Amino acid sequence: MVRPAATSDKLPEMLRPLFCDGDFEQLRASEHHTFVVRRILFAGPWDAVSWLRRQIGNRAVRAWIEAHQGRGLSPPQLRFRQLVLGLVGWEQVKSDLWRWVKSFSSGM
Repeated sequence: MVRPAATSDKLPEMLRPLFCDGDFEQLRASEHHTFVVRRILFAGPWDAVSWLRRQIGNRAVRAWIEAHQGRGLSPPQLRFRQLVLGLVGWEQVKSDLWRWVKSFSSGM
């Protein structure tokens, strides 16, 4: 999986509110990659998601969502990510997203 650019491994200050349950100063993008991506996609405002997309790119965000089968994301979040990442024309990915949404909705 693609990791954030090594220009600065420390997370930007604007992300601090997303990580108020831990030691923000100790978080590093490369060491805590899965945690950081999950938290941003799950609870991050648009500017945080935009930062993530700039750091790792849409392809890596898409790969992360696919690898985790959208776990932790609500159906509206999944649909929004699908649109933002340009997945609408990708039949298999679209099918996977709808399967994940259905499983989420049915409580599986």
